[in-house]
Amino acid sequence: MSVTVVYRSAADLKKAEFWYEEGPKMQERAIKAETEVERLKLMVKSITGGLDEAVETVNFLEAKNAKLRKVAEAARDGNTFALLQALAELDEEGER
Repeated sequence: MSVTVVYRSAADLKKAEFWYEEGPKMQERAIKAETEVERLKLMVKSITGGLDEAVETVNFLEAKNAKLRKVAEAARDGNTFALLQALAELDEEGER
């Protein structure tokens, strides 16, 4: 089976030649680009997941630090009642 193509101009012929020669290369490049995009998406997901864990850890440690500062402050001031309260807060969560 034979196909005959009639081009309206030399410009049409040049475009057809270009797509015939470059089309497969461009398709291959597009597939590689899509693969790279997927790889980078996974990398971003991994990084942001790690950041979420880090933020949770920071929040936990800041809360713990605030409670420990209360204990230290009460001990420094010699305020026995405040010290007992601060220590009780630590005991509530099993942090002491």
